[in-house]
Amino acid sequence: MMESGEQISEKERDSQVCWVSYHCGHTEWVRQVAYIPQLDQFLSCATATDNSLILAPRTVGQMRINETMLKLEGGIHAFDYHVENNLIGIASADRNVYLYNPFVMSKPTGILRGHMTSVIAVQFNPQRGHLISFSKDKVLRVWDVSQQLSLQRIASSNVNFSADLSARLFFHSDRSRLVQTCDAQISIMDLKPEVANRVTSHDATITVAKFLDQNQVISADVLGNVLLWRNDSGNRSKKFAALHDGGDITCLQINDDATRFFTGSNDGTVREFDVTGSVRKKFFVEPEVDESSSRRRRAGAAAAVVKGPTRGRVAEVLAILPLKREFCAVGWEREPRMFRPGEVEDGKTVLPAEWRGGKLHSEDIVAVAFSNPITFATGSLDGEIIVWNLNSHSPITRLNQRVRPRQDKMDDASSLGSRAPSVVPATPAAPAQPAPGEEEGDVYAVSRLEFLECRMRDRKLVANGLANLVSCGAGGWVRVWSTAKSKLRAEFNAHAEVGNIIMHVEQKEGKILVTGDTDGYVKVWNIEGYSDHYTDNIVTDPPECVCQMQAHEEPVTSLDVLYYELEELWLLLTASADLTIRLWHLDGAPIGIFGQEDSWKLKKPSPLEQIDDDDQPDEEDELQSQEASEVTQRQQKLSFEETLNSMTDDQLIELLKRHIKLVEEHENGTDIKLDVWSDTKLGASYSEERSRKRERKQPSFMRNLPYLYSETLGKPQFGPHYSLDTPELTDTAAIPLVKPVLDENAVPVETGPANKNPSPVLRFDISTPPRMMFEEKNLFPRSILQREHEEKQRLLLEQQEAAAAAATAAAQSHIGVHFGKSPSHKTSTASRMGGAATRRQSMASSKLSVTTRR
Repeated sequence: MMESGEQISEKERDSQVCWVSYHCGHTEWVRQVAYIPQLDQFLSCATATDNSLILAPRTVGQMRINETMLKLEGGIHAFDYHVENNLIGIASADRNVYLYNPFVMSKPTGILRGHMTSVIAVQFNPQRGHLISFSKDKVLRVWDVSQQLSLQRIASSNVNFSADLSARLFFHSDRSRLVQTCDAQISIMDLKPEVANRVTSHDATITVAKFLDQNQVISADVLGNVLLWRNDSGNRSKKFAALHDGGDITCLQINDDATRFFTGSNDGTVREFDVTGSVRKKFFVEPEVDESSSRRRRAGAAAAVVKGPTRGRVAEVLAILPLKREFCAVGWEREPRMFRPGEVEDGKTVLPAEWRGGKLHSEDIVAVAFSNPITFATGSLDGEIIVWNLNSHSPITRLNQRVRPRQDKMDDASSLGSRAPSVVPATPAAPAQPAPGEEEGDVYAVSRLEFLECRMRDRKLVANGLANLVSCGAGGWVRVWSTAKSKLRAEFNAHAEVGNIIMHVEQKEGKILVTGDTDGYVKVWNIEGYSDHYTDNIVTDPPECVCQMQAHEEPVTSLDVLYYELEELWLLLTASADLTIRLWHLDGAPIGIFGQEDSWKLKKPSPLEQIDDDDQPDEEDELQSQEASEVTQRQQKLSFEETLNSMTDDQLIELLKRHIKLVEEHENGTDIKLDVWSDTKLGASYSEERSRKRERKQPSFMRNLPYLYSETLGKPQFGPHYSLDTPELTDTAAIPLVKPVLDENAVPVETGPANKNPSPVLRFDISTPPRMMFEEKNLFPRSILQREHEEKQRLLLEQQEAAAAAATAAAQSHIGVHFGKSPSHKTSTASRMGGAATRRQSMASSKLSVTTRR
């Protein structure tokens, strides 16, 4: 650094736009510098304790800058400024995040504690009022600034450490995406949408969804999960979880007989599965190495990161193409990788075979297409398309009319070698104009390639220059090529002002092209007869757009079309980063979301179910509709005037009366109701036709069938007595009531002085016996009466025995007196006998009373 206040030369100063001043503010490396126009100050930070943060105002003409310093232990790695809250967020080396007011730097406004290591990056999210911080232990935290609380903790396991880790954060509010950089690595994280009240098909971003057969749909997400669905109901049938051991599934392809499927991952591996989810083979796509480096051919090699010339990366698989005896995998490499799985047993790891075509692409290959039997095409990021012979791996032609301009032009002839004469030279043409808002060079990248198989069958027309290859990619452009003539036949911008698009061509009839963009919009095009004639000029008019709709809220990631033979209808399958897979009719009518609660049934849509998703029509459509409405109004006005001129006076008076009546009802607020039979032409004609018909004779009432006319005759509808006559009951005489007899002798109770005329007490006369006598045999059961009779007989017998005993005792006492015995002894004996008889008599009477109560 230069000394503070040292100025540059006058000549050098005049050549600059602004004033320049050097000052020595920090003693360590400066980590970040920013100018804040709201404060009109410069901010800089360093990992030094004495001068961790410096705020310096912008001055013109003054060489010495008045600066404000902030001291923190360990220094500061990064900072960010919140305009609305006027806060500076500081990532400190002491594991804390500080919030400062730039006008009061003596004390922090808040301290966010929770990180276990030094914080190296911070970023505000103004719309949500959050702050995002990242620490050296690979932990990302989301904070609520107002509450100063940690809302979420995310451990980033995909960050590689270095000796001096440098990280930056950027949050895109419109896309809800966080971009994180760590040294030479960039990570993009999507803010997970709130799915509390929304139907989702997957728990993570869906990368691909395809029709497996007439009845099933297969889909995959970035978590490595593969799901099978029923397309006739939308229900899930199977789930295969984590097929790539934690790696992301980037692409999926199905073989011809739909018995196996291949998945590619970002770890550089391709795996082959059967429909039960069992892995059969594992293929390893090796990264590029220098020519001097030998290929790794170790059996069972894992998808490890190759060091050295590969710069520590793996070849991410972006597209898979199954062939008859082999398959091809491409992605982030300049040559395709061919595998022959039949030569290796199941369960083994397969390494790619040698590609004899050389590295003709100057950029990485991201798209691939195949046409039976041996035609093979690859597309790269710079827009170049090369058509190959699959048997000899030799190039057939190169389509480079829409190629990104390169500063370092490569010698393609040297890479071709002996095969250079076989390449058909392409006719140069003017490059396509970039889309609005796109930089030059961003409109050439190829994302999808498709051969038109219906046109490839006619070899003669293809040889004469028939367009037979379709490509799409950046800028929303779709291009149609002739591989035989190496010419661009047509191009049109399918989706304007978008970053990238994908497409799918229906190969059964070759008439349907479907495109989807990053805003979630899907368009269906009719390409029948499009660019099927040879012309020298490039066609720029787009084909007929059948329909367009916003199928998803996030970018569309996969498209597929199927002809459902059972119902004879076309189906459109779309998948998106919004976690949903949707099924549509080809005319834009929605069917449902896979995974929803209610199942659907596939059938042809009725006209009433079809909706128009184009809520914002074009200006031409609005002008046409406005002109049509004006013409219709003029015609209606002329026809109304002609009708008035032809009407008589009585008809005019009747029309005015009806008009006045309608106006009064409208002013009074009453509902205007029209009678369809009299106020409409169809109703009036139908009523008139009905009135002309002969009146039908109604059946007469038959009195001899009471079971049919029960309600009319007043008889029951069913039962054995339905035919009996049930007249109404006659009135009976009034029943005399028994009046109570007044007892005049009864004295009323005096309740107080207010009771001056007391009323006599009412008592019933019980002197008269009741008219009806009741016998015991009619009131009690026979068993009770029998037991009572037996008890009476036994009691009578005991009484007789007691009387006999008493008589015997009296006779004995008389004899004892006569012979001189003590009379007291006789008396005690008789009393004892009498007492016993009395006790027996009382017991019998108690038993009788109990029996009577029962």
